[in-house]
Amino acid sequence: MNVRGDVMGKTAIFTKLDDVICFFVTDGKILYNADAEKVKDEKTNFEKAKGEKTKGEKTKGERPDNRAILDAKKASIGDIEVGNVYLGKIRNVSKNLSACFVEYKEGVTGFLSVNKNEIDEYKGGMLLPVTVIKDKVKTKDAVLSKDITLAGMYVVVSDNGCGIKYSGKLEDDKKDPFKELLNEKIKENNVTCVVRNLAGFLDLSDADDRTRIICEFDELCHKLKDIRDYSDKRTAFSRLYEGAGFVRKNLAVLDLSDTEKIITDDPDTYTLITSLLPSGISDKCVYYSDDYSLKALYNLKKQVSETISKRIWLKSGGFLVIDETEAMTVIDVNTGKNEGKISKNELIEITNKEAVSRIAPLITASGMSGIIIVDLVGVDAEAIRKSGVLEMFSQLFKNDHDNARAVDITKLGLVEI
Repeated sequence: MNVRGDVMGKTAIFTKLDDVICFFVTDGKILYNADAEKVKDEKTNFEKAKGEKTKGEKTKGERPDNRAILDAKKASIGDIEVGNVYLGKIRNVSKNLSACFVEYKEGVTGFLSVNKNEIDEYKGGMLLPVTVIKDKVKTKDAVLSKDITLAGMYVVVSDNGCGIKYSGKLEDDKKDPFKELLNEKIKENNVTCVVRNLAGFLDLSDADDRTRIICEFDELCHKLKDIRDYSDKRTAFSRLYEGAGFVRKNLAVLDLSDTEKIITDDPDTYTLITSLLPSGISDKCVYYSDDYSLKALYNLKKQVSETISKRIWLKSGGFLVIDETEAMTVIDVNTGKNEGKISKNELIEITNKEAVSRIAPLITASGMSGIIIVDLVGVDAEAIRKSGVLEMFSQLFKNDHDNARAVDITKLGLVEI
């Protein structure tokens, strides 16, 4: 389908660039989300089996690409582990931290927090299934959980308790029908079920949509039972469950209510997406077959290059400077060339608000993690607080799947994220 000249609103894009499949959410000017995964081959599988990462070049002026977004020159590809379940081996127990350090792949250790009242139950050399809930970042170990959690497109199933929960984005009037449909099955399988936001697009009065969610729930419960029953028969470092594939993972967290269309130039990806989406919104997915590439149509090269740049210009003439350190990421806001016939206070307010509207999608798209400090223009903390920047950040972070959160403003006017 030819969509040239129809670039408007937020669009989700799945496209292959050489040996990499990429995911972008953009309005044609700004990236709101981005991810990439190297298409698996024998070399990649061998490297993954040894717990290594594929390394790529970094161009001068680029920041480290922690979530493996590709620029036009192919930045490094990360080994995304979140959602995978492994049979790990406890290497060290720290009572002071109420935690264990668990080797879940050969030579790769993760951090497992445990209840301080249960810490004596964990011993060095003990084998236990663990779920990766946060990937390793720089020198920080991956974060693990002893709760086995399996995620599907519409529901997440966990062995942590028994009951039903809902995505915070799911409208209240849509919750009861899912409880009626799944409640007995949840009790039978003794699991906790979380109904995801995408499930809200299902029509439970339609037999096909009911079958779709029931089949997914049953499949996840069956896999969870297998892990429970057979993990003690597997060897250390075995992968007991592989998380959702690249397309499924990104489609599941996509806010479809804020997405005008989903475009892909790969026929296999198109077939997969249309089979996964609820029937009522499957027409959002468009197969793009024009000779003019999606990368060029949406100006993706420029957008990705800007996203991983250390300096980003604002429309008003101000600019951001991003500096990633071992402890935190610092974003400095400057007025730059922003000079006009307005007062100093107005200039500061305009620059800060534009910076906030640019920083929020930047954090999501570039995969910044940990502590982020934003040094806005001006040092009057109370004036910055009254300008409403915290509320702006909170609103813009509502759809951030990594749960970024604006915490507070320090006495020096620094915004803590």
